[in-house]
Amino acid sequence: MTHSRTVISDRDPDAVLWAACRKGSGEAFDILFRRHSGRVYLYCARLAGSTEDAEDSAAETFVELWRGRRKFETYNDSIAPILLAIAKRIVQKQHRSNSRRHAAHTRHEVQPINHVPSSDAQVLERLELDERLSWLASVVSKLPPQQRDVVHLCIYAEMSQAEVASILQIPIGTVKSRLHQARNLLASAVERSEPSHSTGVR
Repeated sequence: MTHSRTVISDRDPDAVLWAACRKGSGEAFDILFRRHSGRVYLYCARLAGSTEDAEDSAAETFVELWRGRRKFETYNDSIAPILLAIAKRIVQKQHRSNSRRHAAHTRHEVQPINHVPSSDAQVLERLELDERLSWLASVVSKLPPQQRDVVHLCIYAEMSQAEVASILQIPIGTVKSRLHQARNLLASAVERSEPSHSTGVR
């Protein structure tokens, strides 16, 4: 009896691809990586307040996802909530590690592998971006926990309000209300800050 090979397509939903991953399909995992890696990287950069470690944190997130493929489940047929939960834990661990190193010695700038600035202007642009991200992360960390969760998912992870409502198990109207309140607080913080700290959250 001949067993036909399951055909994997980049049009398949996460749930189908993840089922194949759990059986060891590297092809399905590659599709999920291409589909979600950009979102995970942005989430790591914004959550950490720095682009410096975002690439490593994002890569480690997918490594951990693959290693734990037999225990992780999709949520509402999406792998994104699991990825973001893993990424958040990794960024927090990285932050604690960086804090310990910073207490011992001055950290040196390390450029991501795929980003080597070719001019002083690019270096300055990168430093300014890190400064804005660090400032935004500091402001967001002071929000009430419920509003902070919505900001992390809606703004950092760029998820739809419907997706966030499903993940947090709250009405979509509550998501909208919390996001509106958070944006007002962030806008007030921007107005009180230097002009260079424009966040684009309005």
